[in-house]
Amino acid sequence: MDRSAGIVLFAVVAAFVGIAYGLYLIQWILKLDEGSDKMKAIARAIPEGANAYLNRGIIASDIDGGLFDDDRALTLDSDALRILANVTKLDWSSIEPSIFGTLFERSLDPGRPLRMPWPR
Repeated sequence: MDRSAGIVLFAVVAAFVGIAYGLYLIQWILKLDEGSDKMKAIARAIPEGANAYLNRGIIASDIDGGLFDDDRALTLDSDALRILANVTKLDWSSIEPSIFGTLFERSLDPGRPLRMPWPR
């Protein structure tokens, strides 16, 4: 058997082993106890909340914050470019990354309500 045939045979056997293991896991999970009443209530609430989110419709402004609503570009003069160059040299490792998205979004539309990435 040449090398490519061995690789194909290995891939086919690995696929069947993966499918068999998946079927075993399905059977094992279905045999488990469903959990407490609170766990069941949470399990029922998850699809309800997901469906409510999906049914309201996802619009592009939810994803990009309205960034591409027009074709305006940010104008930077030499002072702004110098500040930007200096800021890139700072150590930002202790800053929570999600705050940058929030600050950027606020700079685009200061009147828009804050959408914080953490619970309020």
